[in-house]
Amino acid sequence: MASYDAPSFKSEGFNCPFCGAFAHQVWSKAAAGYNAHDIVPDTYFAQCMKCKNYSIWHGEQLIHPSGGNAPLPHADLPEDLKKDYEEARSIVSRSPRSAAALLRFTIEKLTNTILEENKNKSLNSKIELLVEKKVLRSEIGKALHVVRVIGNNAVPNPAEIDLRDDIEIAVKLFKLVNMIVQETITESREIDSIIHNLPNGAKKNIEKRNGNMVPKGNQLDE
Repeated sequence: MASYDAPSFKSEGFNCPFCGAFAHQVWSKAAAGYNAHDIVPDTYFAQCMKCKNYSIWHGEQLIHPSGGNAPLPHADLPEDLKKDYEEARSIVSRSPRSAAALLRFTIEKLTNTILEENKNKSLNSKIELLVEKKVLRSEIGKALHVVRVIGNNAVPNPAEIDLRDDIEIAVKLFKLVNMIVQETITESREIDSIIHNLPNGAKKNIEKRNGNMVPKGNQLDE
């Protein structure tokens, strides 16, 4: 999965809040009035050279589109969770604390989807299980500690607002949701597809060598 560079004021390149691509940005001051001679104070446009759309900035803050600080949702994020993700994107500029709370709740629901037979376990236990099964990198587990999703410093209720949250924490949570989807859903499906399309002889050799190996996505609820 490609890295994400959040939009930042006067930066020459970042991931576009409209098309999601990393692209060169051309900045201009906002103007109004007859022949656009009147400069609007502290207001700028940044045009994406990929999709040609304009983001709008005021006082060094991105004000349009409203969810522009956050990456677009991963294509494989389940549709019901995508609604939560997009809702978080729509409010992150105005209320990063609320967006962060919604994203923690989204991570909780995402682990329930991945580990359906273990959904009654604590979020800590589910993340540990994903790491133990080598479905999720341990680095992502550590990152979830940093943003207070799991661990001793975690928010007790994932949907609860944490007054310590800011835009930086919220953007990290967006990235982590997409990373979890990439590793636990996308890559698992790709492995399933590779194994499914192997010749029967190759499948039997893999099973013999790995003790009746099954794709990692099917091992989670053992």
